Amino acid sequence: MRKRILLSLTLAVVALAPPAIAQEKTLVRKPTGGADDYPYHEVLPLEKRARLIEEGIETGNISHGIPMPRVLLPPEGNADNSTAHQEDGTNRIGPLMALYCYRYKATGDPVALERAIRTAHTMEKLERVTGVDGCIARSFNLTDKPQRHEQWFFFPAEWRWSPRFENTRWVGDPSSDSLTRFLYGNALYYDLIADATEKVRVSALVDRVVTRFVDHNFQIVDADGKMTLWGNYCPDLPHQPLNSLLCLAALKIASHITEDPKFEKAYWRLIREHGYHEDSIIADSTNNCDPPVPWDHDLGMLGLFHLFEYETDPWLLGFYRAALERFHRTDLARPTRFPYYDFIWKACVKDRTPAEPATLHGLVNMRRAWKEFREEELREEGGPVVVKGVWQECGENFPKTYWMGRYYGYLPAEDPPLVKAIADGTVRDDELAPIKPTQPEMVLVPAGEFIMGSATGEDDERPERRIQLPAFYIDRCEVTNAQFKKFKPSHSYPEGED
Repeated sequence: MRKRILLSLTLAVVALAPPAIAQEKTLVRKPTGGADDYPYHEVLPLEKRARLIEEGIETGNISHGIPMPRVLLPPEGNADNSTAHQEDGTNRIGPLMALYCYRYKATGDPVALERAIRTAHTMEKLERVTGVDGCIARSFNLTDKPQRHEQWFFFPAEWRWSPRFENTRWVGDPSSDSLTRFLYGNALYYDLIADATEKVRVSALVDRVVTRFVDHNFQIVDADGKMTLWGNYCPDLPHQPLNSLLCLAALKIASHITEDPKFEKAYWRLIREHGYHEDSIIADSTNNCDPPVPWDHDLGMLGLFHLFEYETDPWLLGFYRAALERFHRTDLARPTRFPYYDFIWKACVKDRTPAEPATLHGLVNMRRAWKEFREEELREEGGPVVVKGVWQECGENFPKTYWMGRYYGYLPAEDPPLVKAIADGTVRDDELAPIKPTQPEMVLVPAGEFIMGSATGEDDERPERRIQLPAFYIDRCEVTNAQFKKFKPSHSYPEGED
């Protein structure tokens, strides 16, 4: 299994290097107009902006129900699947489902309901298309021949013909991102939209997917029976603390939706025997980056969202609260606000007060989507191809955030005056009161020499030794000596109040 992972990484590096004998080709796609006006630079009400971006996604990024992360617009056009980056369809379909679910619950709009149902059935097809129960695809195409865009990923992707559907090709190697957002979308649909019949269907789908995950010792396994490149949550293999958190979230979602006790049993086994709940506290340290990489930060917040939705044990919630505060504190320290995380934090701690001014500032100035004339180097068999044209990003982040705010009551239907003042520059970011972290408190421990362990305590406390540590923040949640070893000393947590 390890050899397979290393080989995949090696192939990725080799494939990205341009062949020495290949000559570069350039395909020029002229802009069709409107690129400079997107995403709507004029001051618009937040709801109108959210609806405009959603319609842009519907007309420019959706193919067979799957959101395409990036699309080359006409003259090739969206009708030709070869114009789209397609490798992360499963990653984007869960957040897109959130957009539709929250909009429907906030407005009762039948269009949002129709799109949510369509997306739910597309998510099931992402499993059925593989021909293996519980195995999910990253994306699929309806085509009678391989498409040239199939290798437009940053490493070679393996596309296969579907054994269940004619003229259908699918791409595998799903990652932790894929599984997390796939379950996120299904859980929201189940809780907010699904009727009794749909609940049975979603329950069966989630059961198949998470059962396969559990049966393979908490690994995401592709159709070939091998662990995928980013599919390691296994207690018997070294893995990132973040994946421990995401594993618990996946099991809790499955337990909630299916009501099958095997998932709750697996959940508690990982907690009692392997300390996955303790790993969750340091999950934001996963890549030893300050701040952590954004996609891992996003996964952590999504995992915590569902753990807070479904967990009732006060002892476990204490660990998850410590993890939540670390993630949120990291987000508060960023120069660019991402209001979605503020809303997730508020939802987790059951705070239903209106959005803070700093959150509104982040929402107004949020990078909502983009459509611009640019060039990208894409891989083809004959060598790299530089494609110049108007590319449109799937911009679900802004409308998803806006409608979540509306659903939870953080945003009113009519924009408050502060929104327009922020949009036209009357109020600046530095004039708004910052959001301050809340309990559990983070305590500053000054740099110095520390005595770790004990000469007379339990085995995991020995031996007693002296170590020199830089200043660091820690919360009031108990951390064992064994868990302390998992902290990466070079990681710096954001500064807070002493």
